[in-house]
Amino acid sequence: MRNLIIFLRKYLHIILFGVLGGICIFFLYGSSAYRQWALKSFMLEISSPIYQMQNNITEYFHLKHINQELVEQNKLLLDKTTNIEIIADNSKSIDSSQAFLFEYQPAKVISSSINLQNNVIILDKGSKDGITPDMGVISPQGIVGIVKEVSPNFSMVLSMLSSQFNVSVKTKRTEVVGVLTWDGRDYRYMQFGNLTNIESINIGDTIISHYSLMFPPDYPIGVISGGLKNKAIGGYYTLQVKLLSKLDNLHDVYIVKSHFADELNALTESDKNE
Repeated sequence: MRNLIIFLRKYLHIILFGVLGGICIFFLYGSSAYRQWALKSFMLEISSPIYQMQNNITEYFHLKHINQELVEQNKLLLDKTTNIEIIADNSKSIDSSQAFLFEYQPAKVISSSINLQNNVIILDKGSKDGITPDMGVISPQGIVGIVKEVSPNFSMVLSMLSSQFNVSVKTKRTEVVGVLTWDGRDYRYMQFGNLTNIESINIGDTIISHYSLMFPPDYPIGVISGGLKNKAIGGYYTLQVKLLSKLDNLHDVYIVKSHFADELNALTESDKNE
């Protein structure tokens, strides 16, 4: 007890400075939206290099696994590019110069979480790389999340594993449309809801993206894994979807840049104003 008192006397001014500094930051953070953004950007720039160093050490011990992922990524991108070119070449109504609606910016994951209610992912690309909020993020296996905060060198992504995340999806085989959300439980599964009829849906059916300015159309997300025997609640069914993306083991992802997002958003805002 005596040693504790001596310690407190010796370092009281430092402890008091830390407490008062924390209180000041708290009030500054809550005083305006701009200060919140500035503080988030500052913290992102400070903490991200530390996460990046930790991630570099981890990657060193997973080089074989990462190389295999890169091979699979290249194959997937080649397949998708070839399919798009074939569609453009065989469609008289499509201008081949406009066939590529999306551009993909490679990025590395330097930090991620899966055990929170609102999980986030930190990427090594930022505003100097042309990254802006509301861009989609995908992996070679499926959708990952949406960019929410950007600093010059880093981006903070709202993971699919978040209570704030939802995206319009459909079944690949029968095109039944619904909304994908997360219930905050298992990082391997999400919920396919807002369904009025599930008679045409089977276990194992693939779930793909529907309409979105953030993600490419018909991009894989997961497969139906359960819930077909559950009763409808409020007239709607909810099915369980097993995700294709390994959100607990992400290394390389792609940030999706839509070439026409600004134009479409401007039309939407114009329609709202009218």
